[in-house]
Amino acid sequence: LHSKIPPPFVEQDKEIGAILASYSSEVLNTISSNEALLKREEQFRHVIQASYDGMVSIDQFGKIQIFNPAAEAIFGYKESEMIGQSVNKLMPDVMRQQHDKNVEGFFSVGKPNNAMNKTLELHAVRKDGTVFPIELSLSASKLKDDPFVLAIMRDITERKKAEEKLRKSEEKFKRLFEELPDAIFLTSLNGESGQILDINQAAVEQTGYTKEELLTMNMLDDLVLNRADGETIRKGNEELNRGKTLQFVEEKRRKDGSIYWTEVL
Repeated sequence: LHSKIPPPFVEQDKEIGAILASYSSEVLNTISSNEALLKREEQFRHVIQASYDGMVSIDQFGKIQIFNPAAEAIFGYKESEMIGQSVNKLMPDVMRQQHDKNVEGFFSVGKPNNAMNKTLELHAVRKDGTVFPIELSLSASKLKDDPFVLAIMRDITERKKAEEKLRKSEEKFKRLFEELPDAIFLTSLNGESGQILDINQAAVEQTGYTKEELLTMNMLDDLVLNRADGETIRKGNEELNRGKTLQFVEEKRRKDGSIYWTEVL
């Protein structure tokens, strides 16, 4: 069940929130029949048990009341180990004292705080002591006269690893881009064709312009000396958009007015 691709976090959170609101309303108002109320309770329990995301509810004392199968998979605890335990058991030590204050403050006031109904990124602790990142959404409700908070969470370890891998790759590309001895101009092929989007240090040294100046310029209008060459290049850009490669030479003008030739690949 939990190997399937989960639905969007926000959408599932809305669905569960709607069921919680409906369920709590029926309990508080006591206008539905016992049969209907039991049916709603069964529906609520089914959603909790079948959810792709971990669900943990706590009472006003911070004690765990619900610990669904997805939470078991995330944290490595069995439900029987966690019911009645402090939710702090799932948090790093540095977060526990502040969390106790947050719980006490929330239940004493009885009103949503800044953490409610938002998606947060925090760290949690597995049974084996591993600290890992989670995405967390909190909802508050009542069962009869007893308030509780439901935490819906997702292990985002793999996503964070992918983000870090991408960040390192981008840093490596940027470093190579800046250190190459050849001038590199990244320009737009669509819309304002030839608009300079980025350049490396060699391009700054080649043209005599600062990076800030070059990023306001159009390669074909401001650097290419011969307008006919510029129009030819614009047509060539259409070929580039179709996945073809081009190689040519063009005449350019530096900031000081001097003329130079470049081979463009």
